[in-house]
Amino acid sequence: MKRVALTFSGHLRNFRLDNIFENFINVLLDNDCIVDYFFSLWDTEGHRGLNFSGSTDINNVLETLQPKGVLIDKFDRQYFIDKYQSDKWKEYIHLSDNTTCGDAVSMWYKIQSCLDMVERYQERYGFEYDAICRVRADVLFDDVFKKEVLDEVFNSDLLYIPKWDEKWYEVSHTITDYFGIGNYKVMKKYMSVFNNIDNLMSCNLFPHTGEGFLCQQIDGMNIKRLEGGFSVQRTEYVEKIV
Repeated sequence: MKRVALTFSGHLRNFRLDNIFENFINVLLDNDCIVDYFFSLWDTEGHRGLNFSGSTDINNVLETLQPKGVLIDKFDRQYFIDKYQSDKWKEYIHLSDNTTCGDAVSMWYKIQSCLDMVERYQERYGFEYDAICRVRADVLFDDVFKKEVLDEVFNSDLLYIPKWDEKWYEVSHTITDYFGIGNYKVMKKYMSVFNNIDNLMSCNLFPHTGEGFLCQQIDGMNIKRLEGGFSVQRTEYVEKIV
């Protein structure tokens, strides 16, 4: 049996566990995987406009999934905005502002803390996960995850991420950071953006955004794009992403 760590981080907004179960988790379970869950969350559901925040019953989620690790931190957005200042956003003012870099760093901070929990759990019980997955909480799977992809994840050093949605190249550099899956070695690199953030911010070749940092971090890795589509569950509508 294979062991998979499924991680969720940041704001737990618009979380559609029914969709994730139907199109992803059940594929893992049907293929004899043991799935462990890890959550590193902020204590708020979101800081953006109405359509970026939604009501999620965290207690119901935790009771249903029985995660191996849960961390809920007080969200201090201003701390990240002040500490991680960058003028890179001025190159694309139509898509970004002076809060963009700090918001991106705060996202990767929580992703890193998820990885830290996974690694502590591995060390405690003396094993290594066959695959680790990072899923943004409000992502919807438009298609059932393919077993063939899962087999390749277990038997290669490939990083699987969604296709680029062909929007906002200036801030995304063709990267979509909603979802990533690979073996432990691959995902340790993917999820360690925050630990490398000073080096990433010192480089002006990439945008100082969530996708830009990831693009630089995984440069040179073997990447495959997923064929299945993804959407995002906004408060009042579903937005197609790729």
